[in-house]
Amino acid sequence: MRIKKIFWLFAVWCLAVAAEPVQVISLAPAVTEIILAVGGKADLAGRSTACDIPEVKHVPMVGDMGKPFVEPVLKSRAKVILTDTLAPVPQWGVLKRCGIEVIQLPGRSVSDLPGNIRMIGRVLHREAAAEQAACRAEKELAALRSSLPEHPVRALVVIALPPVVTCGESSFLSNALSLAGVENISGGIKQDYFVLNSEHIIAAAPEVIISFMPAGATEKYFSRNEFRNIPAVKERKFFYPDVNRLCRMAPALPGALQELRSLLR
Repeated sequence: MRIKKIFWLFAVWCLAVAAEPVQVISLAPAVTEIILAVGGKADLAGRSTACDIPEVKHVPMVGDMGKPFVEPVLKSRAKVILTDTLAPVPQWGVLKRCGIEVIQLPGRSVSDLPGNIRMIGRVLHREAAAEQAACRAEKELAALRSSLPEHPVRALVVIALPPVVTCGESSFLSNALSLAGVENISGGIKQDYFVLNSEHIIAAAPEVIISFMPAGATEKYFSRNEFRNIPAVKERKFFYPDVNRLCRMAPALPGALQELRSLLR
């Protein structure tokens, strides 16, 4: 009888430990947004310098985007690092030898979003909230796919300038923009982010320019004489979406894509 009682006490203890909140570090803004979306604010023990969301400004910065700082990470006592980017630095090996688990979430396709939400929910033992958020994302993405415009808008995507830095086939952003009804003029180039020369821009004749740079800097750059006959420039079709909502694979992304689609129409 006593053995049975001890067994049940041990089983209850195991369940309590399994359900205990897990302290984690996020080294990517999209990951931080997902953690907040599943109710894991209290589980966040550290963040990257790129995680600029107001709700986590009190959380210690323990690394840059995808790059940990060893001493602050160890000081945080977190046992798990979540990120969608891994900088090729030796710190990862040091932390793994110290017992830190590193989980890199996939980030190449918008289709990964629901799965990323569920994975973070499992890590934080917040499966119910994560399932709700993941199902919502799936419905929103399905609605975008089922209502794609018949004729996508040919766009030059400006990540930075000068020179023009854009995105190609291998980038998450190019994949996401397709759901907004955008045909990226560099979408056939098998790279992620790269410098695009003026000859390519002129030959592609984009209908619109989607820029994540300030309006003044963008329009000054494209006021150069070589760009005067580009349809986007002639018709002043410049668009400046919210970079934080559109460039992060987080729960706000489907809504940002729908807003951009409406804006381009």
